[in-house]
Amino acid sequence: MIELADLPDEVILAIMNKVEYRAELLCSIIGIGNNRLEQLALDKCHSIDLTFDYFDSPYELLMQRFYSHVMPRIYYNIQSLTLNVHHIRHFVTYVNENYNGTLLNLTHLKLVFGKRCFKTGTPYTIGNDINSVLHGEPLFSIIPEFLHFDGTIGGRILSVLRCSPLIHSIISFELDDDCIFPDAPNDDGLFFVHSSQLTHIRVTLCRFDHCVRLLNQLGPQIHSFSVSLVHVRIGDVDIISKMTSISCPNLKILTMTIYRNILCYEECIPPLLQRLSNVEHLTLLLAVGVIGNRPDHFIDGFDLEKDIVSYMPHLRQFKFHIRSILIDASHTEVDAIRRTCVKHQSVGCALDYFNNHYGQCQIYSLPFIGTRLDFISNRFPLFDINNTFSNVTVLLLFDDVKPFESVFF
Repeated sequence: MIELADLPDEVILAIMNKVEYRAELLCSIIGIGNNRLEQLALDKCHSIDLTFDYFDSPYELLMQRFYSHVMPRIYYNIQSLTLNVHHIRHFVTYVNENYNGTLLNLTHLKLVFGKRCFKTGTPYTIGNDINSVLHGEPLFSIIPEFLHFDGTIGGRILSVLRCSPLIHSIISFELDDDCIFPDAPNDDGLFFVHSSQLTHIRVTLCRFDHCVRLLNQLGPQIHSFSVSLVHVRIGDVDIISKMTSISCPNLKILTMTIYRNILCYEECIPPLLQRLSNVEHLTLLLAVGVIGNRPDHFIDGFDLEKDIVSYMPHLRQFKFHIRSILIDASHTEVDAIRRTCVKHQSVGCALDYFNNHYGQCQIYSLPFIGTRLDFISNRFPLFDINNTFSNVTVLLLFDDVKPFESVFF
């Protein structure tokens, strides 16, 4: 029988590359006494993913071995780290006690909630019933479900991290899309206390004013910003003046995702985007309307040009999917909406008028970039010959005109 150590280096490396979690591999090789295998494993330890260990998982002993045997050998080489939220406190404490609170070469940090059943390891859906008052509103999306950290143990754990010197070297920070990054607990309102190197961020925030505050904090240092928002409304009377103080001259890549219907679109979204005039790559995934202050017409190409594109002279790429909803909407033809988008790349459009007196218009750049469709009807071109929507993984159906038949499913 051929043992692993008898194989040539390239074969061993090929086998190692098939192991999903590098940390598990390192725990099984470091300290067994085979210097050759150890060196081959250590050569591939720039990226560490510890999400194999979730809350109440059976891997506690493996994690103890990771800290005692593996970290002393790899800490200087770690450039990218992915952690479950419940690891943060232990990891920060370990780094504080052994490496003065920092990992000098760590530049990318991603945090996930680790939504897994402790018995089976199966991922599961989460939710805190956010916006429950609005669940009954027509065409109002209650998906995705978010985990809200404010006032929870998870929020306190995240506060430990963002006030930690570990953030000093971080250039790129990501938080699981399902998790809402908690509001800044410190008196100065800073989301990150030690963030001088932070240039790339992907987070979900609870409120629009949190987004404005974060952009004001990061200012010239931010290069790439991907944000999902839950609530978009003017809750802070000073929000307009705070928007006018935003200055992000180096922000080149912007993605904004708001699947829960925006209540104050005209007051919030265009004015914010108009402050970000140096953006070159823009992605907007938005739902507009239902209640609150909203446009009195469906969002179309003229609106995008007038309110957004004309303020971004350096814009090279614009991808979007915008769903707008109106009550008692006057009838409009699909071709009329399409003609407003002549300045953009190829654009698709779908219109629906429901018996509940609401109308819905969806305009989207092609190829379609989204992974979800909300409240689509029998008239939506879901199964077109071009497979336009082949990347969609979340589908919300609604039709009070012609109900879906079993053949659809």
